[in-house]
Amino acid sequence: VGSQMTVLVHTAAGLLVLVPFVLWQLSHWLATRKSPRRLRKISAYVGFWLLAACTVSGLVITWQALFGILISHFWQQIHLWTGVLAVPFGAYHLYPRREGGSLPIEPLANGSLPDYGPARRRMWKLAFGTTLALLALIVVVALVYRAPAFGDYRPPASFKPAPGGNPFA
Repeated sequence: VGSQMTVLVHTAAGLLVLVPFVLWQLSHWLATRKSPRRLRKISAYVGFWLLAACTVSGLVITWQALFGILISHFWQQIHLWTGVLAVPFGAYHLYPRREGGSLPIEPLANGSLPDYGPARRRMWKLAFGTTLALLALIVVVALVYRAPAFGDYRPPASFKPAPGGNPFA
């Protein structure tokens, strides 16, 4: 039940953040596309394309789950491994830079660079808090869920069993 609830929450969260994520990626790319090509930027591009493949494969398996009986093993593996492989590239891209490193950021009027430390800490706190909240939701739903009991099930009066000894015939 826990894994089923995790998949449902993951799917719902993915669909909810799809449009904001795409818009954010586009605005971030438009704002930084002319910055110098450095390892951090290349890492961001690799992470972006892995996340794009992860997003597309997630949409494919969501479609398959909604309108089919099975999801494709191929698309499931693409979704899994592109997501896993995007983590180190995204982490490197988001990791705070050293002081004195070159930044594609305009200095403030006084010549100093803006301090993004507080905003970055808020981002990580929000991500951590959201993750904890989703995990708590999954645990609560899994604990509250009650599997249907079929021991005292009675078929409707209109039910006619198949001829022969096999009830699944």
